[in-house]
Amino acid sequence: MKKSRKVLLITFLVVLFLLIGGKIIIGNMVGDVQNISVSMPDLSNVQDGKYIGEYLITPVHVKVEVSVSNHRITNIAILQHDNGLGSAAESIVNDVVEEQSLDIDAVSGAAVSSKCILKAVENAIENERGRFVLMKTIVIYNSKTGFTKRYAEWIAEATGADCIELSAAKKRNLSAYEAIIFGGWACAGSISKISWFKGNMDKWADKKLIAFCVGGSPIDNPEIDIALKRNFSESEQKKVKIFYCPGGFNYEKMSTPSKLMMKMFVKTLKAKKDKTETEEIMVKMISSSYDISNKKYIEPILQYLKK
Repeated sequence: MKKSRKVLLITFLVVLFLLIGGKIIIGNMVGDVQNISVSMPDLSNVQDGKYIGEYLITPVHVKVEVSVSNHRITNIAILQHDNGLGSAAESIVNDVVEEQSLDIDAVSGAAVSSKCILKAVENAIENERGRFVLMKTIVIYNSKTGFTKRYAEWIAEATGADCIELSAAKKRNLSAYEAIIFGGWACAGSISKISWFKGNMDKWADKKLIAFCVGGSPIDNPEIDIALKRNFSESEQKKVKIFYCPGGFNYEKMSTPSKLMMKMFVKTLKAKKDKTETEEIMVKMISSSYDISNKKYIEPILQYLKK
């Protein structure tokens, strides 16, 4: 009997603890919601297109796709809504489209989800990523010492694209993507593994195609543009846009054969008499590891994706 009373007491205390804890959590959540401001972005400078935005107030997470035409919101699609008990809030998107405003009262009984949806719509238009016209994009890369992978991840982060290594891309069906970006490292004037990309270009005729090369030369090297174009025929250049991103050298991550080859090249270049100014600069740069990568160099790629 005493044992039964003890079990009942423990059960009561646990339930009481959960109720108090839940009340505190809900109270904090409501307080957080009340402190979040939502403002309607200026649509006068927003181009026609579809934009993605998201917002999170744990445990509610919302992701939306906002369609804009003639500087008006024409549709809002809920892509994701981890809503708890707030599914009724999804009807608020109809009011936003009708009123062309985010100054909308929350749906009764779904205040948290309502605020999350409104904030996600705001973010879709305001955020840098949201300003990209929604195009299902994948970034595929072949990286040797990490620089190409870094640029691929930067591009994916800025655009919301999928990002995978070439080995994984070869096993995947890419037909659903509208834009395919391939990145490889510079190898004796060529883009590494570019033959795989070129071999698929004909079946990707309906997609926006981009190739970028990551090398150790500074961006202002006049020979870069010539070298890049050598990777594609004239007819292929009409189907793909090519970019260059400065990376660097990382001897620590190079394979032993590549490292030995580079050391021999540097030694030969150093021994050369009457070196040109370009060769003098090259000797200084590639004699040891260096990193000239910068996120700013992906900007031309991002601008091309927006067109």
